[in-house]
Amino acid sequence: MISAVLLGWLVSSALSARLRGVVRATRKVRDGDLGARVGAQPRWTPGEIRELSEAFDRMAEQLQSDKAMMATALKDARKADHAKSEFLAHMSHELRTPLNAILGFSAMIGNSMGSTEKMAEYGQDIHQSGSHLLSVINDILNISTIEAGRLVFSDRPTRLSELFNEAFDLVRQQAEAADVTIETDISDDLPMLTIDRVKQRQVLVNLLSNALKFTPPGGHVAVSAHWDGENGVLVSVCDTGIGMTAAEIVVALTSFGQVERGMARSQEGTGLGLPLAKSFVELQGGTFEVLSTPGEGTEILIRFPASKLQYAAE
Repeated sequence: MISAVLLGWLVSSALSARLRGVVRATRKVRDGDLGARVGAQPRWTPGEIRELSEAFDRMAEQLQSDKAMMATALKDARKADHAKSEFLAHMSHELRTPLNAILGFSAMIGNSMGSTEKMAEYGQDIHQSGSHLLSVINDILNISTIEAGRLVFSDRPTRLSELFNEAFDLVRQQAEAADVTIETDISDDLPMLTIDRVKQRQVLVNLLSNALKFTPPGGHVAVSAHWDGENGVLVSVCDTGIGMTAAEIVVALTSFGQVERGMARSQEGTGLGLPLAKSFVELQGGTFEVLSTPGEGTEILIRFPASKLQYAAE
């Protein structure tokens, strides 16, 4: 009789201890300790208590995972909100500067009795300011269209040599003002590429403009385009500029990203040139790679696959 009572007491105490373990873990989770677990139960534990313990641990694991995901989402949301605020502040400057110039020079033309030469100078300044403003707006619209998945390409056979010449014409003035030399090495026998001529010209202009902005006076930008065997066509835009670290490349390829370092931060721009160029290339089946070393320069490598080549050149 005494043995039965003693055995019953021992079993009851053991079961109570198992249940108290579940209660303790529950209270810890309630108080915010999502790492609390009941843990594995001895084999002699009744199935109901073992199932309860396992179900509780699974629930706690899921709560901990959900909390981590929510923390990550909150962090990303805060970063996005900060980026939006930075972008709006930056755009305020980018839009106001050319607008003020347009208004100012327009007023001068309206009130000036100066020489024809001076009037022509004012007109050129107005044109440059208006072109800059239009470029900013176009970049914003393009990135919005890409994110919405509504960008349309108009592919047609295009000679790369002609495309490069058009791009050079558009940045020639910038190169002269920056005192940076553009060197070219473009194969004459390249087959035509089936691409959107306007968008790929914008890619080249964006890359050349970036290279010129971040290359000190006296430096040079080297542009090349060659047949890359079975891989198609390889285009390279390489400069002797300030270069970037791996972390800065990530920032530069992010929409509205601005590298916060020396000469880079002093340059105007929307932070959309590189991301747009990458998107335009990749959406047309090409690859886009950035190689850079701080203090030595940056090289952009673009590859168009053989499937984009057009051999019926004429």
